[in-house]
Amino acid sequence: MEHNSFILVDDDLSDNIKALDRGLAYGDGLFETMRFSHGQVPLLEAHLARLERGCRVLSIVFNRDLISRRLAKAIDFLQRSEVSDAVIKLILTRGVGGRGYSPVGCDNATTVIATFSQPEFPACYVEQGVDITVCSNTLSSSKSLAGIKHLNKLEYVLAAKEWGAEGFQEGLLCDKAGNIVEATSRNIFVVKNSCLYTPPIENCGVLGVLRERVLIEVCDELGLSCYVENIRIDDVVSADEVFLCNSVTGIWPVRAIDAAILPVSRPITAATRECLARKYGYN
Repeated sequence: MEHNSFILVDDDLSDNIKALDRGLAYGDGLFETMRFSHGQVPLLEAHLARLERGCRVLSIVFNRDLISRRLAKAIDFLQRSEVSDAVIKLILTRGVGGRGYSPVGCDNATTVIATFSQPEFPACYVEQGVDITVCSNTLSSSKSLAGIKHLNKLEYVLAAKEWGAEGFQEGLLCDKAGNIVEATSRNIFVVKNSCLYTPPIENCGVLGVLRERVLIEVCDELGLSCYVENIRIDDVVSADEVFLCNSVTGIWPVRAIDAAILPVSRPITAATRECLARKYGYN
């Protein structure tokens, strides 16, 4: 499980949370979790682009200048604190509203920025791989919300509680049809016959910014063919390699899924990790 220590940041980076804030009342908002590494935030523009895309979907005012200024102050705070690795979490809600679901009249978004110490995981997660399970909790289908990083994460909370209690390091989430969509906080890639496969994010799930870099940049640089198509549990169990990725922890190879042990040789996973290390400092 991930445990982070909170690092205090200047109060003027965040708005005060009111009791009637719609993010608190309804999960009416979005968030981005970004890695701070050696003085900068890798993929910062990709995070902001996803946040802006989510704001368009939810019709939340996106004040890029305000958010950029506050993020710059958070980055400056971490730089002055001589912190080499940390996590920045940005939460953007629709703001304060009255009772009821209607968002009419909520024109002043709430911004919250917090910084945390970089989560510490055993080195074996990267070197030997992690053990994962298929969660019994599934993801609901919603084309309008698919891809964005919205605040309604109870399905993920239940799934994380499920695999954490069983001693796994991650859990895979399926849609109602039994197709694997992603892990609880990471996207998934499957390697078969030297080709990469990853599930589509069309009806549910999050379009990870590191997933996008793998699809666009890594595959091009390594000369890999990559396909976005439905993946079933059998496809994962029979794969040559499987890895998980997110923008905070980078690449995690998968060692086993439930009782199935996966191959130890992972040349494409290793090459993907090395490529991301060169480009963005992911180690």
